[in-house]
Amino acid sequence: AGMALEAGAQRSRGDGGGIGAFWVPFTLLLARTWREQTRDTAALTIKYFMNTFFCLLFGIVYLRMARDQISIQDRTGILFFQAMNQAFGAAIGISKIIPQQLKVVSRERAARMYTPLPYYLSTFLVTLPLELVPGIGYGTVVYFMTGLRGGAGHYLTYLGVMTLENFAGIGLGMVLSASFTSVEMAPQLAPAFVILFLMFSGFFLNENNVPVYLIWFRELSFIRYAFQALCVNEFRDATFSCDPATTQTCIDGNEHLERLNFDEITIWGNCGILGIMIVGFNLLALGIVYYRQPSYLALMPNKQGKAL
Repeated sequence: AGMALEAGAQRSRGDGGGIGAFWVPFTLLLARTWREQTRDTAALTIKYFMNTFFCLLFGIVYLRMARDQISIQDRTGILFFQAMNQAFGAAIGISKIIPQQLKVVSRERAARMYTPLPYYLSTFLVTLPLELVPGIGYGTVVYFMTGLRGGAGHYLTYLGVMTLENFAGIGLGMVLSASFTSVEMAPQLAPAFVILFLMFSGFFLNENNVPVYLIWFRELSFIRYAFQALCVNEFRDATFSCDPATTQTCIDGNEHLERLNFDEITIWGNCGILGIMIVGFNLLALGIVYYRQPSYLALMPNKQGKAL
């Protein structure tokens, strides 16, 4: 792969750069990164097995929820678990990718085989089928096993929000991955960042109870925007049966959203914010990759005109 990259770099330089300077290394890096990420079949098997296990576990625990007052809390819980699981899986898994390649990539970039852009894009694109496709599959299984809100529109909205959150998690993972200098840092620091966003998701702490000096943590929590949108999709204008013998206070979906302080939230608004965060995370990660590219002193000619 290294020889192919060197040959590709020489070919693109011989062509005068331009599109070839991007496309040739991009395709080679894409193929190499895919092989590296899929080479460890044992690790991938364990990862997908555990994801399948938790997917089925959530489905069994919340199996076919009734549309009664008790199910309101259960529905909120499974939506939060889905948002949390999506964030952890994407951000923490992706945070190890760049440190794994750091030594080889630094040497190749020092040799000017390619710029950071084709490297970053190839790495980002490889993560999508490995994270996005399984996430859609697991989300679909949980949705129908648990009996979340019926209707194709609500299901597709659920998938759309989960997909955007997955993209945001991948973007955060790329930011962390670009910042780490060793693979060992990823499992130690990445969970701390995700837990920080998790605290301000709106599930553990009511929106109005967040201290003023910590509001910016709340506003940066991509998990919060996904959880809010999922709750609005599930509860807005929804009704739930009420049995006075078992429940003293009966509420509908809109009243539950008011209790969560989600009553003014719009799905499209939160999806737009998630889209902005996806772009922001990836631009920040790309900027870090550019900032950390190796730099060397230029060779200075001596009096005889030879480089020193």
